[in-house]
Amino acid sequence: MDKIIVKCKTCKKDMKILNKKGKYRCPYCKAVYKLNSFNKFNLKIGRVFKDFIKTLVDIKNTFKYRMNVAKYHFKNRKR
Repeated sequence: MDKIIVKCKTCKKDMKILNKKGKYRCPYCKAVYKLNSFNKFNLKIGRVFKDFIKTLVDIKNTFKYRMNVAKYHFKNRKR
C-alpha cells in the first residue's frame, strides 16, 4: 500500500498514513484521525485542484522565464 499525506486536525502538522480505511494516531499530538471512503474522496479532489493550480503557476513562471531570456538575448545581440 502506498502512503498519503494528511494534515492533523488539531496540531495542523503533516502525517503519513496508509491509503486504506482505518483510525490513525498523530505522532505529534496523539489525536486520532479517522480515514473513511468519504475522506479519501475529498483528499483526491483536493489534490486535483492543488495540482491544477500548481500547473498553472508553473506555466506562468516558464513563460516569464522564456520572455526574460529572449529580452536578454535580443539586447545583447544589438551590441
